[in-house]
Amino acid sequence: RIQDVVIVKILKEVVLSLCSCDDVNAVNEAITDVFPEQLSLVCHIKISEVMASCIQHKKMSPSKLWSERVLSMYELHSSVRSLLLLGAPFCGKTTALDVLRNVLANICCNEQTEVRLYPHSYNQAEFWGSLSERYEWVEGVFVLALRKLDNK
Repeated sequence: RIQDVVIVKILKEVVLSLCSCDDVNAVNEAITDVFPEQLSLVCHIKISEVMASCIQHKKMSPSKLWSERVLSMYELHSSVRSLLLLGAPFCGKTTALDVLRNVLANICCNEQTEVRLYPHSYNQAEFWGSLSERYEWVEGVFVLALRKLDNK
């Protein structure tokens, strides 16, 4: 039914945008339990196949948790416009993003835009924004980058 498709889309857009990567699979399972006919098993199989070939091409041996996180990033990307990756240095953010971009390029055939911000290069006011002396909001680097992406 078309109503179910709309409800599932709204749930994914609203709820998944508020979830952490750890919660995405649980929320998707809950949505699938309520709306079993909307399960996109074929899509997940295709994503897993493309991801496996990309991982093999990079000569990686990722853990199951890492692969689940990349799948969670794919689910988040399908319901929100942008992703913000945070983590310690050398934890695999760039590698996960590269794999996700390859999956999206192979499945969706669309180009992804990447903007890298280094928050430690700015103070809080420069990064997030601040009030000027005349009590007007001055947008920071983060907001300006999002606006730039939104205009593309």
